[in-house]
Amino acid sequence: MQYNYTDLGQQRRGAVVRVDLTGNAANVRLLDRNDYRSFQANQRHRFVGGHYRQSPIHLQVPHDDHWYLVIDYGGCAGRGTACVHVVPAAS
Repeated sequence: MQYNYTDLGQQRRGAVVRVDLTGNAANVRLLDRNDYRSFQANQRHRFVGGHYRQSPIHLQVPHDDHWYLVIDYGGCAGRGTACVHVVPAAS
């Protein structure tokens, strides 16, 4: 499967990832380091997110870890762009 990803680095619980999409509807997944590896290996994985037709999308980081944002079109010939911003967790 083809996908685009953004390495968000280490993020704290409570940080919010804002995604602005243009183009087709897309699958948007927020994955921690272990689940990203499982995703790459086409294995079962857990994520925050889902299928979105509208933006902006706000995804909250559930625990401290290294995070990745993955965008794909479910095997379809989707097109679009994404702008990704992280709002850090309050101290």
